[in-house]
Amino acid sequence: MKIVRLLKWSVLLLAVGGIIAAVIWWKKTDREMPVAELEPAKIVDVRPMVRLCSVEIYEDVPIKANIGTRHIFARTTLNGTISFDLEQTRDEWRGDTLFVYLPPEIVEIRESTDRGSYKVIDTWNEKF
Repeated sequence: MKIVRLLKWSVLLLAVGGIIAAVIWWKKTDREMPVAELEPAKIVDVRPMVRLCSVEIYEDVPIKANIGTRHIFARTTLNGTISFDLEQTRDEWRGDTLFVYLPPEIVEIRESTDRGSYKVIDTWNEKF
């Protein structure tokens, strides 16, 4: 019985020693994460970002017009764009902030030529 008891304790001590050795080995081989290197931001060209500032316009507009005593009320559709001449864009650094100055906007509005873009709603004459 004494031999069995001694064998149990030996196996238990060996197992605990193995676990401790494994933990020590794992801690020694644990690699640290590399430290990230930070550099200041470098802006090479702002123009591709500024191109996103253009806008398309789509609007229905009422029209009231007359020729002499004949009157008309209609609806027309306008299409257009608001854009910028990016060659005139300038930028300026102030401290750690970049300011981008856009040139004056270019507004182009045209009457639509799509089918159904002009619709006469009512006509009337001042003379009976």
